Amino acid sequence: MKIIDETLLAAVVQLLSERLPTGWAVERWSSATPAAVVSFSAPNQARGEVPAAVCQRLDPRGIATLPDGRPLLVVAPYLSRGVRELLERKAISYVDRKSSLHPTVQA
Repeated sequence: MKIIDETLLAAVVQLLSERLPTGWAVERWSSATPAAVVSFSAPNQARGEVPAAVCQRLDPRGIATLPDGRPLLVVAPYLSRGVRELLERKAISYVDRKSSLHPTVQA
């Protein structure tokens, strides 16, 4: 069973809350599973959930293990420039404690 770093996830949810436009909300979605899910709410009450991969460290080799073709938010204390570029090429959203943020929206 994967243990979620609740402190890191809470800090990132706070960072996202500060960066979203007025009227938007973000929170950790509670579920019966230990997996992290981040929930976004729009001003028009539309809502969406995105699974979060919470990593203490992510290197370029680790990116290959991330799933393709579905929404995912990578959360880490720090993501290097090279890792961020690889995540962007795979259209994977990311956020770290250093305020690096790259949202990817899928229709």
